[in-house]
Amino acid sequence: MDEYLRAKPMVTPAIAGMATMTMTSTLVVQFGLPPALTALAFAFLFGTLAFGDRSLSRLQRGVLYLINSVTIFSVAVGINETAVGMMKPPEVAAYEQRLAPDDERSPALLRSWF
Repeated sequence: MDEYLRAKPMVTPAIAGMATMTMTSTLVVQFGLPPALTALAFAFLFGTLAFGDRSLSRLQRGVLYLINSVTIFSVAVGINETAVGMMKPPEVAAYEQRLAPDDERSPALLRSWF
């Protein structure tokens, strides 16, 4: 467990990315928050785990904070876009796009953030 919380391994950003995607999607559907900004806020919140590693200098922790936060955000966006793409075949998605504009659709848990 001690190694899991260290800033150097990339397992933490992967798991934090999954948590970011899940929480962002839920908050976007329930409260109408902007998806990309919400995901970015969660990513930088989870990125603060880098500051828990006292064996590194402050500069190293700051650099790892930025790298981990961007990695967490990238993983969250990738997971979300993959899930959105897997939910519907391309021909169905193209038909639905022509059928109704975005503002008339019911909120979906998995939808594109951009």
